[in-house]
Amino acid sequence: MNAVSLSLVMFLLIVAGYGARKLKVVDGHFGTSLANFIFNIVFPALIVRSMNIPFNVDDLRNGAVLMGICAVVMGAMFFLAAGANAATGRIGERTDAMARILRFAMMFPNYTFMAYPVIEALYGKTGLFYVTMYTMPMRVVFYTLGPLVMAGMRKAGGAAADGTTIREGEGGGWKALLNPAVLSIPIGLLLYVFSVELPLPLAKSLDYLASVATPMGMVVSGLALADSDLRRLFSEGRVFLLTAMRLVLAPALVWGALTLLALVPGLAVDPLVLKVAVIFSAMPAASSTTIFALRFRTDPDRAAAAVFVTTVLSILTVPLAAFLLG
Repeated sequence: MNAVSLSLVMFLLIVAGYGARKLKVVDGHFGTSLANFIFNIVFPALIVRSMNIPFNVDDLRNGAVLMGICAVVMGAMFFLAAGANAATGRIGERTDAMARILRFAMMFPNYTFMAYPVIEALYGKTGLFYVTMYTMPMRVVFYTLGPLVMAGMRKAGGAAADGTTIREGEGGGWKALLNPAVLSIPIGLLLYVFSVELPLPLAKSLDYLASVATPMGMVVSGLALADSDLRRLFSEGRVFLLTAMRLVLAPALVWGALTLLALVPGLAVDPLVLKVAVIFSAMPAASSTTIFALRFRTDPDRAAAAVFVTTVLSILTVPLAAFLLG
């Protein structure tokens, strides 16, 4: 399946969620319940399953380089998003939900359902190994700092975007890090380092659970969109600013930085490393943007709009980036 086909699949999954809610197949509480199930059950299964691969010393150097690139890019994207919010006059650490959505979506592209199959289709098994290595630091940051980025460092007892109260452990503070997704990371790392082969029933159960993560995330996005005033959502200019930054500016900056690095003797990266890093940076906003926004009550409507717009337009931009890279 090529990049265009995958993007179309993402779009149709959003339509499925949107249609289910509009046709009243599900009620208004279903989206929040589904988001909680994905966050607490499906995400931990996904992280353990993704790290349960044979340990291989070949290509470790390039994998380590990609992990370093990933860490730098995440930090750069966070500050780029902060700068964009500042330029629009909306820093919004505590009050502006879209500012938090923009930071989250810039830091975390869709690396499960989009990045893995697209990069494997383009660059084969070596590309798949590289993207697995690339995502390791992102997964750690995603499950540990992701809730804090989306919650805006709000403390328990503070008000959420909808006026409700955030419970202890849902916003800022160390208890926010003690969730099943975070606790599954050391388990996954141990499985990877020691190449532990899980019993077949357990491995298959993890496979089945992990396989629904992003498809159900896109459905959640559709559910959130169905209960929204689309005219109001798409009047939010920062959704389109985010789209331009996520799909065009981010991959261009990664390509430029790695190309300039190659001018320094001894610092040039492998051509495949460059391609994987750039294509990864061109991915749309993660479907989990909506899941996190629902869980931490940070304007899931606009989060769904951001996922929807970036995914639809990535149908054009991801294949273009792959073509330009050769």
